[in-house]
Amino acid sequence: MKRQLLLFIAIHLIGFPWCLGQGSPVDKQESPPTSPPVARAVRVTLAPVLDGDVLNDPAWSSVEPITGFWQTNPYEGQPASEETEVRIVFDDQTLYVSVVCYDRDPSGIIIA
Repeated sequence: MKRQLLLFIAIHLIGFPWCLGQGSPVDKQESPPTSPPVARAVRVTLAPVLDGDVLNDPAWSSVEPITGFWQTNPYEGQPASEETEVRIVFDDQTLYVSVVCYDRDPSGIIIA
């Protein structure tokens, strides 16, 4: 029996202008990480509901978010100017990835 891998990315946008290059500069005194981050997928028995509501879905609530992202542009190696949380869960058939992006000034979000 052949298994199929489906990747679903649930993005809950709480602002993301930093993705468009509008983020504010960060403190240049912080040093880059000494080792790469580790992401772990968590097995769940109850699949997430695919409605974009990551923060209120019980399937995501027990998963420790991946945080502490670093920039590649415009300040390579510096901490991200805005907070981002990524969670990864899977069941017997599907791998789910959620991304929650925060922004201090959500009024600047450009929706095309």
